[in-house]
Amino acid sequence: MRLSSIINLGKECLILAGLFILGICIFYGFYCFIQKYVFKKSIQIKKKKFIINILLIGYIIVVLLVTLAGRARVIQYGISLELFSSYHYAWNNFSIVEWRNIILNILMFVPLGFLLPLVHESFKTWWKTYLAGLGLTVFIELSQLIFHLGVFEVDDIMNNAVGCMIGFGIYALFVLIYGCFQKKKVKILPTLLKQIPTLLAVCLFTGIFMTYKYQEYGNLRDYPSSHINMNDIHVETQISLSDKKEKVYTYQSQSYTQEQCLEKAKSFFQMIGVTIDESLNEYYDETVYFYSVNKTHCISIDYIDGFINYNDFSLFDQKDKGLSLKDIQKILKKYDVMIPDQVSFSETEGTYEIIAYMTKVNDVYLNGTLTCVVNNGKLANLQNGLITYMPYKQVDILSEKEAYQKILDGSFISDYMKYLPQDLIISKVRLTYRKDTKGFMQPVYVFNCITKENENLGPIYIPAIRG
Repeated sequence: MRLSSIINLGKECLILAGLFILGICIFYGFYCFIQKYVFKKSIQIKKKKFIINILLIGYIIVVLLVTLAGRARVIQYGISLELFSSYHYAWNNFSIVEWRNIILNILMFVPLGFLLPLVHESFKTWWKTYLAGLGLTVFIELSQLIFHLGVFEVDDIMNNAVGCMIGFGIYALFVLIYGCFQKKKVKILPTLLKQIPTLLAVCLFTGIFMTYKYQEYGNLRDYPSSHINMNDIHVETQISLSDKKEKVYTYQSQSYTQEQCLEKAKSFFQMIGVTIDESLNEYYDETVYFYSVNKTHCISIDYIDGFINYNDFSLFDQKDKGLSLKDIQKILKKYDVMIPDQVSFSETEGTYEIIAYMTKVNDVYLNGTLTCVVNNGKLANLQNGLITYMPYKQVDILSEKEAYQKILDGSFISDYMKYLPQDLIISKVRLTYRKDTKGFMQPVYVFNCITKENENLGPIYIPAIRG
């Protein structure tokens, strides 16, 4: 979910929670009025206590709305008991969105740990607050499972519980500071111990982001987060595997800043005689969108490699069909998109697709897929995923036998396969390249898998860089 969507959802939930609290206040006010003027009973209202209780009620309403009412029913639901699975997934994909979701899951329960001890004396005992936070997050996860609103994840429970612990630590710190100002006798050590969850969380995320920043390459989605139990799976190969240890190149694409994306979009629009309306720019975690005046044209550019998605909405009424590669090359050249002859070319109902696999053009390599739709010789849509890569450095890679051993050990992900049979047969292996999260092309072995009945199961990817 994009940050803007999260903010909008938060606003809607705050409004609903505010209306609910207003209803409670009106009801309570009416109750006090009846007690005072009808039954002649005096009710003492402690303002601070009342405000804190209202804040806690409002907070719980917002949390329930965000985690339950704000979700649609999903087809894929179930239970995930693998601890840190969300962290492994976020690390392999290294997406800002994934890390933000994890951090927001922690921050969401911080107010609970802070407010509970202010509401009732019993919650000033740390374990009671921790237990209350654990109870609320288990309730939410069970509700999501029962009503098909998501997956029951042990990671979510852990993150929410840590958030509650952090909130209680902040409360304890405020109590310590307040006690010092009041010149009361305070216990420093217990308060410091309550800061351990905060310290661990800060150290963990600092270590994760610093490690990623200073590592040479990005992460591959093909690294397994856990080992597959291969005890009941028999693996054999129909081919001979080489034990030769080789060196191959890795390749690097150009990444772009927001300013560079803006210049690239301006240049593109100038070629077609269109002006960017910069007041309409939309900046997201991995992509930026630019629009022309009146929003007749739109272009989005990815920061990591410059992937372009361009639309001319005035040309969506029809498609030019039956064009050749030469025709498409000539049209794309007008938009400063150069296509070599050594590519795969196809057409499907007026949508043209061009694929290049590490095609050498002068001193660089072209890799990826470009699709386009043409109307009267002009581009109606262009999705240019033909990325230019430059040789980066040579690396030592695993031999085919070493990569095969990782399959035998269960050190792979089976996401690309239909299922894992009891008898798994390797029918083919080749060395290919996969893009990592920093835009590098890394060498990867692809093992084609079949069953005894010759059913194609799909590929297994094994990262090839040694070490």
